[in-house]
Order: sequence, then structure tokens, then C-alpha cells
Amino acid sequence: MEIKKRRLFLPRVAMLVFIAIVFVYTGYHIANLFFTEEIKTIISGVTTEGEYVSGTGYVFRDETLLSSESAGAVDYFVKDGEKISANQEIANLYEVSSEKEGALAKRMLFLTDKQIEILEKSTISGAEAVDLSSLRDEAGDNYFKILELLADRNTSELNVQVENMMTVTNKMSVLADGNSTVSASLAMLKLQREKYLTGSHVSLTASRSGYFYYTPDGFESKFNTAVLDELTADEFYSLVHYYETANLRISDTVYGKLADTTRWNFVIPISQKKAERFEINKEYKLTFKENNNTTLAMTLKKTVDASAKGETILVFECNRLPENFSLGRCQNAQIELSSVEGIYVPFSAMERVDGLRGVYVLRGGVVYFRKVDIIYRGVDYCIVAENGEDEGDYKYLGTNELIITNGKNLFDGRILG
Repeated sequence: MEIKKRRLFLPRVAMLVFIAIVFVYTGYHIANLFFTEEIKTIISGVTTEGEYVSGTGYVFRDETLLSSESAGAVDYFVKDGEKISANQEIANLYEVSSEKEGALAKRMLFLTDKQIEILEKSTISGAEAVDLSSLRDEAGDNYFKILELLADRNTSELNVQVENMMTVTNKMSVLADGNSTVSASLAMLKLQREKYLTGSHVSLTASRSGYFYYTPDGFESKFNTAVLDELTADEFYSLVHYYETANLRISDTVYGKLADTTRWNFVIPISQKKAERFEINKEYKLTFKENNNTTLAMTLKKTVDASAKGETILVFECNRLPENFSLGRCQNAQIELSSVEGIYVPFSAMERVDGLRGVYVLRGGVVYFRKVDIIYRGVDYCIVAENGEDEGDYKYLGTNELIITNGKNLFDGRILG
């Protein structure tokens, strides 16, 4: 009888223990539901972290000035930077009675064409979706770019930024004021343009094929690629000094310049310490500030020792000419030394579980632990590898997961309200 009672007693004890565990577990999560702390999360996403070197460099290219027998108003048939063929008609030159008048007519027609170009860009077509707030932001960006150029005493791309500023402000005028004078001004300028194109004219044709540009800067004979073959540090700094101090006057009979190929070089001095990490014939990404931060892949062809100034001169080469990319002689550039791509994780989210480094994520109200492999460390964040192989009890962190950046008593499987 006593054994029978003991057999009945043990299952009852076990049942009571089980009920108590369920009660405590349920009570814990109910309390967790109502009294849990505020949890902050961020969405995991891929980012790129790079190391960069910045500086001011110079464009070297083989270009030939094109001249006519006399000065006058030039009516171009090709676009600036357009590829032309041998014997192609480039423009008509309208001759005037004196060289002085010819130079004035050439200048006035050029300025008129620039004004027309700006106003035509300012015209908003019915299919173009533009809002005033975005234009204000764009105008603000242009304004600060102009200030930066002036502060750096860099006038190579100042005209481009001023023209962009004028285009944007004109568009703002069209949107804000239905009676804007843009259309009327455009019509008046086109009539004025016709006045410069009167009298006799001669046809200007290309003697060979190449890439045609309207406006030379006068430094074409100095900044050519032949100079780079035996370039020394003294020669480079002498060229820079010449560029900064020379007061050149281009002949009024010059109507453009011609480059044979798309090849051009960019030469930039940087610190010797940084230069040690560069490799000859390796491709690097250069971002050009004055060209709306356009990034181009360029090959490092050679380096020139300039230890007397604590620098090394890098000579890059490129065979690309993106549309609307200006080859202004002097440009600010940012060179990408290295980069890593992975998932951004703040250090505040990092945890250790079973000896593994990782983070907690929230999914459907449940906390899960995710492993990470750090590939880059910042000041208060790190970049972790994506697409890790899921082995063991825990998965690797993926993209589009909610990373918990705060919280206490977190563990894998915890239910949050």
C-alpha cells in the first residue's frame, strides 16, 4: 500500500513542478510584454568604406591649336568635345574690316551663344518634372561649390559652376513666376546672334580627325604627354609655377583646338608616405570635384620622386572621355586607396555568445543571435562580411535584418512584446 501511494505521489510532484515552470515562464514573458525596455534597432545594409588621398593635379594631353588667317565671328557646326573626321566642316568664319572688330565680333558671338545655351537649359518642357524645393537645393549646392573654388583660388572650373548656378536660378524664376522673362530674353538673343552672322564668310574645315574643343587655355604646348616621358620633380613644379603665374594671351585668330585621341594624363603630387601604397600599372578610382564628383578609373603609369618636398608625383593615364566631362587644366581629385564592402554595425550592438562575436536581431518579436566577421573597424562602428557560411547553432548576419542596438538581458529566443 505504501509503495502504491509513493507511485501516485511522484507523478503528482512532477506535474506540480512542470506547472510551476510553465507558470514562471509564462509570467516572465507576460511581464516582459508589459514592462520591457524600449528597444532600438537599425536595418542592416551593405555599405562601402574607403581610404582616400586628396590633392590638386594637372591635365596633360596632346592638343593642337587651330587658327584661321583672320579674326571674326565663328559660327560652330559641331559641339564642344565632339569627335570630327578629316575634311569635316567645323564652322563658318564671318570676316570683318579690321582685326580689332573681328576679335570683338568673335567674343560677342561666343558670349551670346553661351547665354543662349544657359537660357535653353533653363526652359522647362511639359514632360520635365521639376519642383521648386529641389531647385533651391541645387542652387545652394552650386553656391557652396563656387565659394569653395574661390577659397581654393581654383578658377579652372569656376565658369562651369557659375553657368550651372545661372541655369538653376533661371528655372526657379520660370517656376515661381509665370511671367518670367526667360523666353523673351532667349528670343531677343537669337535675333541678336543673327546680326553677327552677316557679310562674307569662309568655311573652316578639319585637316585631320580628332576631338574638337572651342576654347584653348594657352598651355597646350607645355602640358603635353611628351613632357611626361622624362619628367623630373623640378620640371613638374616649374610647370605648376608657370601655370599659376603666366599671363597668356591667345591670338584672336585661334578658333579651337584638336586632340588626336581620347588619351589624357592626370599628374598629382601626394605625400611620400601615402605614395608607398601605390603600385605601377594598377587601376585606381579618381573622383574629380570640379566635374560634379565624377569618378573615373585611371591607371598609374609612373611615379616621380619629389623627396625634397616630402612628396611623390603620381602620373595617371585614362582613355575615357565621359560626356560633359571638362578637362580643365587644374583639378582637385580624390584617389581611392582601398575599399571594403560589407554590412554596417555600430559597436553598441556587438555582443559575445558562446565565444562568438555577433549581434542580436529582432524578427517577428523574437530575438535571435547572429554571428559576424569584422573586416573593417571605424571609430564607433565596424563593417562585417556579408554572405557568411551558416555553420553551427547560429546564422551569420544578413542584409535587411533589424539589428538591436541597445537592450538588457537579451538572449537567443527571447520574446519581446
